[in-house]
Amino acid sequence: MIFDNILEFAQETAKEVEKEANKKSGGEGSWLVALSNAMSKIQGEFMEKALANLDKMDGLTGKEDASEFMTQQGEYQANMKMFGMMAEASSTALKSLGEAMMTLSRKQ
Repeated sequence: MIFDNILEFAQETAKEVEKEANKKSGGEGSWLVALSNAMSKIQGEFMEKALANLDKMDGLTGKEDASEFMTQQGEYQANMKMFGMMAEASSTALKSLGEAMMTLSRKQ
């Protein structure tokens, strides 16, 4: 289920990057910036979900709410881990693409 969501995010991101790159062609922007913006948007969605989990945990007290608190805490941790993974993937992808473009430009 979660992999379906990640795949859906990736497909939507690819479409957004293509749209942004097409809009900004002609020297106004770059596809690398559009890719960075799209990846940042995905990171933001994971952060928003994590913050929502924190808000739900804040209102829970007592024995009756212990199970729900643990559920929200687990979801918070998962969303923060996904946020971190996306941040690392973004950093690695942008660094690799940037270095590859620099190498290519030197060989021209």
